[in-house]
Amino acid sequence: YGINGGANITFIFNDNASINKVFQTVNYEGDNGWQVDYFISDPTGYDSINGGWQQFNDQIQSIQSYTEGVYFDNGINYYSGFNRKENKYYANLINTSTAKPNEILFGESMSGIKGRFATVKFSTDSTTDPGGSKELWSVGTKVNYIR
Repeated sequence: YGINGGANITFIFNDNASINKVFQTVNYEGDNGWQVDYFISDPTGYDSINGGWQQFNDQIQSIQSYTEGVYFDNGINYYSGFNRKENKYYANLINTSTAKPNEILFGESMSGIKGRFATVKFSTDSTTDPGGSKELWSVGTKVNYIR
């Protein structure tokens, strides 16, 4: 009691885990002040690279909270992290993955990340209402199924 600190939660988006999909967005309902530290797909399996074995995952750049992601251009507010619409926060997933063997589209050339499931870590930022409560009621993602 009386000690303020950050909070975080790690969870897995695992809808239809046996079907490949592209995770395109992430959203949440709750208080301002949440950010995404990582959003990583499941491993693709081992590939032989230069005589060694390597696994690959798709991942994104971190997503800033609504407050920390705001910037101004000619007096207009823009958001590089979460944006707010009808009291729901949402953000596009920007892929930062390196090319896998025989992969044609990767990284920022595609929208979202590919995988069967994804591990995601949300945490509270350090500047939005320090010491105040930051509730998180629901979290979701928009996916396109690859069949």
